[in-house]
Amino acid sequence: LLAPQAEAQTDERVFNIGTGRATSVRQIAAMLIERLAPGSRPEFAPPQPGELRNCVADIERARRGLGYEPRSTLADRIDEVIAYLSQSTPDAG
Repeated sequence: LLAPQAEAQTDERVFNIGTGRATSVRQIAAMLIERLAPGSRPEFAPPQPGELRNCVADIERARRGLGYEPRSTLADRIDEVIAYLSQSTPDAG
């Protein structure tokens, strides 16, 4: 919602939008297990080449160019992500 308003004020055209906090694969797995398969335990395999251990969006450009500031965390919104992915997955339903 902020991007069209800021477009005339900045030369930037690409912005990372996220929480600005690192989230490990283990943390995401724990959130998903809690909601989708309580009591399950993750199975760990050796890391694959190029696999990310943590991922954090650098949101500084969005802060500067858009005045963006995250208002929620992944944990706050994980249920929405699950619902969205369930609707957009051919196997869902």
